[in-house]
Amino acid sequence: MTKNVQSNTIVGGSPAKFLKTVEEYKEKVLENSVNTKGLSYQDKKSLLEGIFYG
Repeated sequence: MTKNVQSNTIVGGSPAKFLKTVEEYKEKVLENSVNTKGLSYQDKKSLLEGIFYG
């Protein structure tokens, strides 16, 4: 890169292009995350298999 990028932004590609803000990225990650905290190994496995393999 030969130019500055604004703080809290995500850029990608060549040439670099603005993709989204860090806050937008965090929101998207949280939307798509699966909470498995407190589940047993078998329960986690079953949940994730259901999500990824139908």
